Amino acid sequence: MDNTSVNHIDNNGNGEVKHGYGYVWNLNSGDEEDDQRLSSGVDNIISSQQEIDYDIVESSKGIKFFTPKVDDVLKPKTNTQYASMNEVEKMYRTYADNADFDNRQMKYTDFKTVLNNSSYKVGARRAHRIQTALNGGFEHTRVSEINFKNFKRDAVACVGNKDAKMLINKLSNRLDIVPGFFFEYKCNEQELSAIFWADEVARINYKEFGDVISFDGTFRTNKHAMIFVPFLAVDNHKASVVVGSALISDQCSAMKQAIPMVFTEAKHRLCMWHIMKKVLSKVSATLNHDPNFNKVINKLVWNIHIGPMEFETRWHEMIHQFNLGGDTWFTKMYEIRHSWIPAYYKDTPMSGLMKTTSRSESSNSYINIYESYWFDLVQFLNNYDVAIEKQRYKQSIHENVTRTTNPKFATLLRLESHASSIYSRNVFFDIQKEIKKVCRNYSTNTVECDCNLFTHNEYLCRHAFKVLINDEVESILEKYVLRRWKRQLVPVQIQSARVRYGELDAEKEECIIDVYSKVDDIVSIARNDKSILARLGRNLDIFMGDIEKEVPYENPSQQKLDAIRDHLGVSIPDEVDILPPSGIRNKGCGTGKRLDRFRCLVVAV
Repeated sequence: MDNTSVNHIDNNGNGEVKHGYGYVWNLNSGDEEDDQRLSSGVDNIISSQQEIDYDIVESSKGIKFFTPKVDDVLKPKTNTQYASMNEVEKMYRTYADNADFDNRQMKYTDFKTVLNNSSYKVGARRAHRIQTALNGGFEHTRVSEINFKNFKRDAVACVGNKDAKMLINKLSNRLDIVPGFFFEYKCNEQELSAIFWADEVARINYKEFGDVISFDGTFRTNKHAMIFVPFLAVDNHKASVVVGSALISDQCSAMKQAIPMVFTEAKHRLCMWHIMKKVLSKVSATLNHDPNFNKVINKLVWNIHIGPMEFETRWHEMIHQFNLGGDTWFTKMYEIRHSWIPAYYKDTPMSGLMKTTSRSESSNSYINIYESYWFDLVQFLNNYDVAIEKQRYKQSIHENVTRTTNPKFATLLRLESHASSIYSRNVFFDIQKEIKKVCRNYSTNTVECDCNLFTHNEYLCRHAFKVLINDEVESILEKYVLRRWKRQLVPVQIQSARVRYGELDAEKEECIIDVYSKVDDIVSIARNDKSILARLGRNLDIFMGDIEKEVPYENPSQQKLDAIRDHLGVSIPDEVDILPPSGIRNKGCGTGKRLDRFRCLVVAV
């Protein structure tokens, strides 16, 4: 058995006081009986709850030292032998606790706490407050807020200028491991200039729902002057889903030129939501607080039932009514009206993206997670993964609700029952509203309807249902049922992302989660029984002693590196041949949130 000698230098009797600890591996077997006696002595010492006393000793040079008064059994002694480094650390911690001096040293779980919180936009200070609350107060928290902040600093420094290379390595690993994963990148000399990626679920989303996609080039990463561009579509549950993502350098004009080259048969338009969001900042304070102005402009620009001529007439009337004739912004918006006003897209299928207010707000909420407290690219990808997991979890919930529950019908019509069996639940609820209105509205008798609901949203309107009901049709004609709104298009079993990426030991992670869950359950059940809780503590102490003998000692520095590697999902490379973009943004140069000039575009393919 390996043994550890601990050399302790204390008061040497010549008036100089020194404290030092030297740890030396001794390969000769020591007296096991003495080892057991010392270990037992340390285990049985109970930390004093009384105020710690100190001796003040002055050296021959006039320097004063505080020497703690602690039990002699706890003091490290020269040539004492220990079974393992874990025993040495345990001895030192017990001595430090009783001597009442700072003994704060982070472990693997502390490092993971900081890193995991960073993925959810929680900084080191708040992470420490949360951990302190969970621990039951500051007296039960072994590390300080400064420790958390320093580790965050060390983790950022550890990545340094290797983040672009690590990002490429991480995606390359996914390309080798994950079925259906795709990515491609470009470098300008050695600097990363653009990267695009999509996994299996994103590609299925594009296949099923890629008839209309939107992408937004107004998000910028914090450290590097790169723009994050998420490509979004509307799935069969009428929710936003990612069909691909990109990081590009600040090249707005190049992006716009690429659109017609890639989507050769597409129609492009600017996002109304981003344009209308600016209105209040472009008009006077008087108009800002004029409810009539807001009502008139919103009723005009969002109207999907009028054509170009009527829109232009009513626009000029609005400009005259509110004295906006000389306003340059409104003049410019009118000049580009063909690229954002619904009246010019009346006959274009938009799959629900025409009304983009709530859609964009939902997307913004989803994208906000990328405004990270972390600066490097590989952590950016981690935050992206977290947001994707959240999005796909919601997608799987929608699928499960559609498959396992039955809606409440509003009528006795078999047509409504048939609709519930073919459409996803959210789409069925929209169709149900149309059917309910049919029962009260007999204003039309034609399937060729001028309301254009089928053209815009790709499911039948109330007027069409009126005709079908009058003709006693019991099921919706197949030609009116678009696949993109049907049930069960994206398999639920491939929605969970993290374990599919192969960057985590799935079995190990499941074991860790299971242990946390079991301890949590035990505490919940036995919270009012002190004897059971005390017995649990004793059993855990025994188990701790057993595993310390089985598991090799790992110093905190190695635990720190392992935590960073496990969190980022990629090793830190020794050599770097791909550099991050040189357009680094420093403090004071903006918030790094939204760019103003490259607005979200919608592409109807």
